[in-house]
Amino acid sequence: MNQTEEIKFELQYSECCETYRHYSSNIKEIRTVSIAQGIIALTGSGYLLQNKSYTGAIFVVFFGILLTLTLWRIHKSYYRNAINYLNYIADNLEKQSGPWSNHKRLHAKRSEKYLSNLILKDGVFILFLISNILLAIGIYLKVKL
Repeated sequence: MNQTEEIKFELQYSECCETYRHYSSNIKEIRTVSIAQGIIALTGSGYLLQNKSYTGAIFVVFFGILLTLTLWRIHKSYYRNAINYLNYIADNLEKQSGPWSNHKRLHAKRSEKYLSNLILKDGVFILFLISNILLAIGIYLKVKL
């Protein structure tokens, strides 16, 4: 490899690593925002229920479900892009024994079990969807009875 190709390779490697770190950081931020919005939506609907404002509580629950689904889609997009960059770095820009290749192997090992992968990757979103759906059913039953 001549010097120009080496510089080009180093720039590409650096850019791919930065992009992977960017996506990883955004995944963490989306999860944090999801936890905050879930707690706020559940607390707000609980407060409205306590004050017998059933219509307001249903709207908050509905908004919580929509926001959770939206954040989950964004999370899945960032996650998929991060994995694509990780695979590209490990397969094309690094030797088989490099740190990104090792990270890829460890990530694949952690992700091979479907249930634990689902809980680790999407658990926050599933938890808040279930919570909001159960709350909506509870509100409906409270109003009906």
